[in-house]
Amino acid sequence: MAPTQLSIVLERLLNELGIADLSTFEAECSTRSEAPLQPQRLRALASARDELAAAQELRRSDCDNLRRAQQAAKRDIKAAERMADQANHAARTECEWRIGEMRAKMQAELREQLDALQISMEAEARRADAAEAERSRLYDKMEGIMRTREGFIDALAEAQRKRREHS
Repeated sequence: MAPTQLSIVLERLLNELGIADLSTFEAECSTRSEAPLQPQRLRALASARDELAAAQELRRSDCDNLRRAQQAAKRDIKAAERMADQANHAARTECEWRIGEMRAKMQAELREQLDALQISMEAEARRADAAEAERSRLYDKMEGIMRTREGFIDALAEAQRKRREHS
């Protein structure tokens, strides 16, 4: 029972006894300790003592219950904190795993792109080599044609010279 409830019970008992407040009750009890009390007041006083004792016992019980509830709440809070830490750890582990998976996937994709680029560059290099070989072949063919032309020009000039000499 809370302290305010205890005061309410005590006040009600004092009203039944016809006493204004607790200090008046104490004063009356000390002056009447030698004089006999009326039976009705005796019954009311005994009832008040019983109710006061019951109220005090309820208060003790409530305090004990409150203490146990506080201890249970502290245990629950610690358990909740442990669970939150475990959940955070699990979430962190999950995130790290996903990041690892994403890295592996990105590395695989980049390797594929690099391989495709290397294949493309090798093909381009082969085309460039083929074009260079073709240019070199055409250059050699052109030089051959030029030598042949010069040879024809020289032969024609020699033939014309010989013809003049014979003419």
